[in-house]
Amino acid sequence: MVNKKSAIIITSIILLLAIVITAVTIFLHNKSKNKLDAISNVEVAKMITLAKMSESELIRTSQSSDWYDAYMNYMYIENIFDKEKTKATSNGKYTALLYSDFKNIVKWASIDVSQLEKELGFKLDKKKDNALVERNDFLKAYELILKKIDVNGAVKLQNRVILGNSNNIEGLSATEVYTTEGSLNAFGINVDDKVDKKVELYLRDNEIVYITKALPDEILYENVWIVLGEGKSVYTFMYDVFRTFNVESLESKIESTLGDIVIKDGKVSQINKKEDTVRGKVLKVTKDVIEIEGYGSIPISNNYKIYKNYGKIETKSLDDIVIGYELQDFIVANGQMCGAIITKPLEADNIRVIVTDTNNSDSNFHSSVTFSATSDFVVKYGELEKTFTKGEKVQVDASSELLKEGRIKIVPLTTGGKVTIESIKKNYGTPSYYGTMEIVNHEKGLLVINEIFIEEYLYGVVPNEMPVSYGLEALKVQAVCARSYAYNQLRQNRLREYGAHVNDTVSFQAYNNYKEQLVSNEAVRQTYGQVLKKGEDVVTTYYYSTSCGYTTDLNIWHTTNPDDYIYAVRLNPDRTAMDLTNEENFAAFIKNPQSGDYETEFALYRWNVKLDLAQISTMVNARLGARYNNSKSYILTLENGKYVSKEISDIGNITRIETVKRLDGGVLDEIILHGTKATVKVINQANIRHLLGSKSLKLNNHLGGNSYTSDLPSAFVYLEPYYEGENLAGYTLYGGGYGHGAGMSQNGAYAMTKAGMTYEQILYLFYRNTKIECVY
Repeated sequence: MVNKKSAIIITSIILLLAIVITAVTIFLHNKSKNKLDAISNVEVAKMITLAKMSESELIRTSQSSDWYDAYMNYMYIENIFDKEKTKATSNGKYTALLYSDFKNIVKWASIDVSQLEKELGFKLDKKKDNALVERNDFLKAYELILKKIDVNGAVKLQNRVILGNSNNIEGLSATEVYTTEGSLNAFGINVDDKVDKKVELYLRDNEIVYITKALPDEILYENVWIVLGEGKSVYTFMYDVFRTFNVESLESKIESTLGDIVIKDGKVSQINKKEDTVRGKVLKVTKDVIEIEGYGSIPISNNYKIYKNYGKIETKSLDDIVIGYELQDFIVANGQMCGAIITKPLEADNIRVIVTDTNNSDSNFHSSVTFSATSDFVVKYGELEKTFTKGEKVQVDASSELLKEGRIKIVPLTTGGKVTIESIKKNYGTPSYYGTMEIVNHEKGLLVINEIFIEEYLYGVVPNEMPVSYGLEALKVQAVCARSYAYNQLRQNRLREYGAHVNDTVSFQAYNNYKEQLVSNEAVRQTYGQVLKKGEDVVTTYYYSTSCGYTTDLNIWHTTNPDDYIYAVRLNPDRTAMDLTNEENFAAFIKNPQSGDYETEFALYRWNVKLDLAQISTMVNARLGARYNNSKSYILTLENGKYVSKEISDIGNITRIETVKRLDGGVLDEIILHGTKATVKVINQANIRHLLGSKSLKLNNHLGGNSYTSDLPSAFVYLEPYYEGENLAGYTLYGGGYGHGAGMSQNGAYAMTKAGMTYEQILYLFYRNTKIECVY
């Protein structure tokens, strides 16, 4: 039994222990609460350096083994940090920023100290130089620093969702961070604790400058392609990368499915599968809807995704949904198309062509259409159809009963039967068409679309693009070019919003404006399915009428990274290369027809015209305003010593024309027009041809006659000044060729066949490093 004295002693000890434990707890809590989160020197060095220059401007030497060396060196060079005193690391750890260095930064950046102190809530001079700078305090100061030293606003505060880094995404380097908007560089920044979170960060170009914080938002990865979900993992393809998610447990296997993945607190909280699928021929694609045969128009959701799942899985776009084919499954949720899975490659055999009406201001549309057929035919509308007899004429307009569903389809009932469009005229009269015809009610009028086998389409193209008198071998060259061009236009889907691939004008390829011919049909048959390929890709076979004896390359269209299969080549049996970018060389070449050139028998192989300054001024001013509106980045006006894009329609009287730049083969790419009211730089061969041309321009051609063209026939032209006394009076334009000059010269191909070359040899000359292959 414990006596009273012992009880008192025990009670006192317990109370004392309680007091000690409470005191220790309070001390530790306060210590944890007051623990300073100091920002490091290297973080600050990166933030300051990238406010002044881009990552690409930094000098990183091969001796620099640490990510921060370039940033610290910049701080030393600027005398912000003292190289002897301020080190990047100490005892293997990054050193904290001291107030001595912080004050140097403020002084260097010319920050208003009173404004900074207001933001910080304390006086700078009250801080000891050897005190550590709180991270949040520096971030407050950084906003003021940026306003002072980042005058162009290169460093931007943005939000990004972090998808991963090299730890969970294959193929990334150690310095890459992957977000839902693509890859970013992140020297010295660890995001392991920020994966599957939205973060606020400073970004310059593609480099993360600093991550300020993770935001508490729930993350929704919408319309992800789930490759396989089984057990406790889900393997996905999303935002162009593969990524595995860990989950607690899946109730059942998920495979090859579109779905949403919801992330909460960095963990998968929900997976929503989307499995309602629609398949059918695609009739129209706009940014808002997809029309599918048999289903009508389906709205497109805001966050739709399109994937290709055969071969290598890839992300695709609406441009890859090919009109007129069933290549994909469309995933529908809540009445909207949320995704599409392209399940097989395009094996193109049909093409969809808009039949134009030149009587309308927008020739793609018709106010009304009258049609018949060379055999009995069926008109399908909605789920109904109606049969008509051979030659029976049917007229429709926007209010017609047949068009109440918005679209009709006309199908001949006999093989070889053609649909005749009675309401339009082509060069040979009333045109008829193989294949089927659709008439679509559009807000601008009626669209007439001919869906036709590509080979039959070429029956209507080849004799329109090359005279049949050129013979079988030359027509075979044209057939392969036309097929290659059509195949690529089909893939490019430029007219997808209209439900077509091309129209029947020279904007694509002239089609069915002249009757098909036996010899051109034979050229199509003998080259059945043949296209030109470079590697695995069908090339676009650009062509034009006549060369000057030299071709040019794809730089004429100012394309980014142009392919080199179209190149500058001498069209002469000896193939002697010449530097025609040199003005003197080009003048000698173009003014003197070259012996042996293939095209010397053609009128526009060479041409010239003499124009005085008044004539040139009139031509330029007549077209300048419209040309500027059509090509604003290539018609530039001199203002305060710089050429800028600004509206202009009158240059005044031209006083001088300056040749600035020629491309390979000698084609003129830049000129400067000096006028009494303005000085204008004209870029691109098409603009030069247009501004230096007129409908009344009378040219002296190579055969001693005259030729008339609305624009200059080509930009392979030399401007030779002539004078009256000592005053410039005008220019004699010495030119050659007709067309842009890139790819195949049609007259050149014809002349080569006369010289004994085969169609294969001719194609390989014009399009180097290509091969002829069949696409079906």
